Amino acid sequence: MSELLPCPFCGSQDTDPAFSRGYAKGDMTQPVIAAGCMSCGASGADVPVPDHSTGYEQAAEAWNRRHVPEGWQCVPVAATREMVEAAHAEYEGEAYLPNGLYRAMIQAAPKPGGGDDRT
Repeated sequence: MSELLPCPFCGSQDTDPAFSRGYAKGDMTQPVIAAGCMSCGASGADVPVPDHSTGYEQAAEAWNRRHVPEGWQCVPVAATREMVEAAHAEYEGEAYLPNGLYRAMIQAAPKPGGGDDRT
């Protein structure tokens, strides 16, 4: 089974692939399962349980998919060393402009999955 990512809301590692079980809305013949966070109660999307399966793998896949809107990117809660250094370099290069510092830090932020495609 896929390892569950930490909760995107509280950061807890205490997640469960069988956080919630039930039936699809309006269809009492279709069992569903959802992964979720045991700490804050956040729940992933309900996914249908395939025949002869626990549905854990499908629930984990749904939990681990993170939606990031176009033009946005996920960044760490605390700035990394690279982000701080990028802000410092931006500050030394120009007059103090918060938007320039912010852009430099976002560009230096690590990408999900360890990718290095900085935008």
